[in-house]
Formats: sequence, structure tokens, C-alpha cells
Amino acid sequence: MAKGRIKSKLLQRKETESSDGEDLVESLLVTLIIDLFEEIKGLWDAIHKSEATKKEVALQFQSLIAQYHPHIGRNYNEIIILFIYSVCQNRNKFDFQPNEIKTWWPITDH
Repeated sequence: MAKGRIKSKLLQRKETESSDGEDLVESLLVTLIIDLFEEIKGLWDAIHKSEATKKEVALQFQSLIAQYHPHIGRNYNEIIILFIYSVCQNRNKFDFQPNEIKTWWPITDH
């Protein structure tokens, strides 16, 4: 199951960094990612029932990612992409592939 892989990756990343300051920052980032996952699920629940086009759905996901990106950066893209892919596959209205989801991140880091 994707949730198990995501949790495993988060725990592996946490285990590789050990200083107290880094642990606090890491904990805050994990909290932000969990919040983002909840928003992704909520957004998908709202849009997969709608008449939105695939392009409109992608734009809504891009907007959501843009809100979190300044705080999370690119370090967790792979995990977030896997989560979005999993959510979309489980409900199977749109055929979003990981490479397509990867293009939803802002081009520049701020």
C-alpha cells in the first residue's frame, strides 16, 4: 500500500538526520506534509465527482502545491508525487502519471 511506503520513506529520511535543530525542522516539515496530504485527499474528494476536465484538475493541484512549496521545498517531491498518484489511481477518473504530476511543481524555488 502506498501509505506504508510513504510513511517508511518519511521515517527513513528522519533517521538519517540526527541533530536536535534538524529534528525540529524535520518534524515541522512532516507536519506540513501531513497537512498537504489531507488537503490533497479533500481536494480530490471534491473534484473527482465534478465535471472538471483533466486540465482543470491539474491546475487545482498545482495551486495547492504552490501554497505548500515555499515551506516544503523540493526535498519531499517524490513522496508527494507518490501520494497524489496513489489517491488518483484509487479513484481512477483521470489517468495522471507520476511524470505528469512532477510537472506541477513551481519551476523556481523561493
